[in-house]
Amino acid sequence: MRRFPMTTLPFARRLLQTLVLLLPVSAMAQIYVCKDASGRTITSDRPIAECANRAMRELDRNGVTRREIPPPLTAQQRRDQEALEEKRRVEAAAAEEQRLYDRALTTRYRNEADIAVARQRAIELLDDQMRIDTNALPGEMKEMKAAQSVIVASKKKGGNPAERHRLEEASHTVESRLSSIEQRTAEIEREQQKFDHIVRRFREIQTANETSAAKSAARER
Repeated sequence: MRRFPMTTLPFARRLLQTLVLLLPVSAMAQIYVCKDASGRTITSDRPIAECANRAMRELDRNGVTRREIPPPLTAQQRRDQEALEEKRRVEAAAAEEQRLYDRALTTRYRNEADIAVARQRAIELLDDQMRIDTNALPGEMKEMKAAQSVIVASKKKGGNPAERHRLEEASHTVESRLSSIEQRTAEIEREQQKFDHIVRRFREIQTANETSAAKSAARER
């Protein structure tokens, strides 16, 4: 391996050109140039150990830079690069997920009328379930109050075991029915929000498609 310290730019250029001419053809395929820690310019026909942590240039046989070899990344730079790559992977995955969602959306619904029909069907199903709960609740509350009245009217504290069991069962039934009504109400709200999002996204897709078509038509004119 040949190394030549250079002190001035003109001298460095002349020496580099002389070096290129003197090198055998097999060695002229690549030449490495860098500055070491002391600022000296060093050339070699192979990567330079003194510049392992510094930037290098690879030259061709005519002394023209073929590529810049950056210095190794620091620990923080590696962490930053890994974070950036992870961010890009996450964004790419999200973009692909959105693409698949949009494709399924436009395949399922031809227009907003189709979306409205699907919304109505979904809400009607939940309304039917809600109606069952709300219709059953008054009778179940009446049974619970009747059980409470029996215990209150009883001379014994808390009533007899059978009466207490009846009240517990009736109370549990009412609590379950109220919980079911609350869940149905939340489900209806979520379903409405879901279809609101579907409509907004469908419109965005339609607008994007119309814009793209308009641009294509303009380019063809």
